[in-house]
This record gives sequence, C-alpha cells and structure tokens, in this order.
Amino acid sequence: MTAKEYLSRYLVAKREIDILLDQRQQLWEMMTKVTPTLQADRVQGGKPGKTEEIRAMYSDLENEIFERYKKMADLMLEVKHAIYGVQNDAQRRVLEYRYINGMTFEKIAVKTDYSWRQVCRIHGKALQKIKMS
Repeated sequence: MTAKEYLSRYLVAKREIDILLDQRQQLWEMMTKVTPTLQADRVQGGKPGKTEEIRAMYSDLENEIFERYKKMADLMLEVKHAIYGVQNDAQRRVLEYRYINGMTFEKIAVKTDYSWRQVCRIHGKALQKIKMS
C-alpha cells in the first residue's frame, strides 16, 4: 500500500458513513411516514408487519453505523498520527487539507498562498515522510 492509499482510507471511510447516514434518514422517513387508508368509516395507518420490518432494518443500520464509526475513529487517529508525524509545517498542512478535509490541490493552493505546482511538490515530499503503521 502506498502512502497516498494509506491516507486516502480516511475519506473513503467518511464517504461510507455518509451513505449509511443517508440510508438511515430514508428509513426514518419511511418509518415515521403516516399513510392512512380509509376502510369502512375509520382511518388506519400502514400495515403493522411492514412497520416492524422497517424498524428492525433501522435498528440494524444503527448498529452498523455505530460499528463503522468505531472503526473510522481508529482509522482517523491512525491517519492523523501519521500526518502529525511529518515535521515540516507546510507539508503537514497540505496533507491535512488533502486527506482529512478532502480538498483539491487547487483549493489548497488558494488556502495556503502557494502555487498549484508548489502544492504538488510539497505533497510529494510529504508523502515520502509518511510512516505507515
């Protein structure tokens, strides 16, 4: 695994969590949505079996999100530890912007007042100093 791949795992994990959170929101909306149906002078909610099934799915998803958060927290600490191990401030900042914040080289250049080419050079040198655990 290259240093770039090693550091990129943080944003990949973050995206996976975001997808799970979106799914949780959709299930919550399904679970709390009231769709009455008229039957012989009375209003009735959705089918009880379906609601319980959705609640079970929601609970399973909550457990999965919790487990992924635990893994992501460990991964985040590991990646941050690797980045903070880089002694040069400019290199460390470029790595943080790139792999923790997910910024493009162009945005990093604007934020740091370096040229795009300079950011690429700093990034390359910083990757060489990453110690993977």
